[in-house]
Amino acid sequence: MTGSDSGSPCVEVAGLVDRPGPVTPASLARLRPVTVEVEQAPKGRPARCRVFAGVWLIDAIQLAGLRLDRDRPHDRLSRYVVVAAGDGSEAVFSLSELDRSLGRAGVLLAWMADGEPLPAFRLVVSTDHSRARHLSGLTTITVRDARLG
Repeated sequence: MTGSDSGSPCVEVAGLVDRPGPVTPASLARLRPVTVEVEQAPKGRPARCRVFAGVWLIDAIQLAGLRLDRDRPHDRLSRYVVVAAGDGSEAVFSLSELDRSLGRAGVLLAWMADGEPLPAFRLVVSTDHSRARHLSGLTTITVRDARLG
């Protein structure tokens, strides 16, 4: 699922969350908006700065009700997130990496680029030196537990 009937980006949040289901820019409107500048250098072309807008991925997951076991003080350390795109590519992040109180990965769930709406959600990792984990056409965001395989 990369878009809703209205043509707006849509991605499915699944796994260890209390409220799985589709997420759209409208459903994320109550979260603090974030803009990130990323320098991109396509092969054989000069580098240019792009500005992406959206919300932090961890905030979108928490809005879906991230499920943690309160009896396990470090339960979040075994959680990880798989973000999948329509072309079959995936990016994996530990929950600790996404949690701004523990890690510093700037992982944005973007729906705007350079002031224009994107046709589908895009994953932008502002702290990576390459764009390997920048995925377009996101379909699912799944929270998993490493202890469960």
